[in-house]
Amino acid sequence: MLRFGEFIAKHRVLILLIGVLLLIPSAIGYINTRVNYDILSYLPKDINTMVGQDILIDEFGQGGFSFVMIDGMTEKEIADTADKISQVDGVSDVVCYEKLTDLNVPKEILPSKAYDFLIKAIRH
Repeated sequence: MLRFGEFIAKHRVLILLIGVLLLIPSAIGYINTRVNYDILSYLPKDINTMVGQDILIDEFGQGGFSFVMIDGMTEKEIADTADKISQVDGVSDVVCYEKLTDLNVPKEILPSKAYDFLIKAIRH
């Protein structure tokens, strides 16, 4: 271990130069990497999930949907997160409490069916 430490101390400029040179391909890779949010693009086209997805797109103009449950955030933070999610490519609509009402409206004064749905969704 002592020899290794001495080697590093003796050749510190060379090691620094190699580190800087290795940053170049990593920067190129970082810039050229595209984030794919569509998990369905990895599935084979002939499975039932993809067949159903194609039917939904053909018949209704929209594919599948996802639920995002958020816990431990304020309603304002949830609304901000919903806005960020709506800006993702491929997301056509985001529905959250803030979109249905105003954040100033207490959940308790909502119609009982809507309130029960929200409470049930929060607790599960």
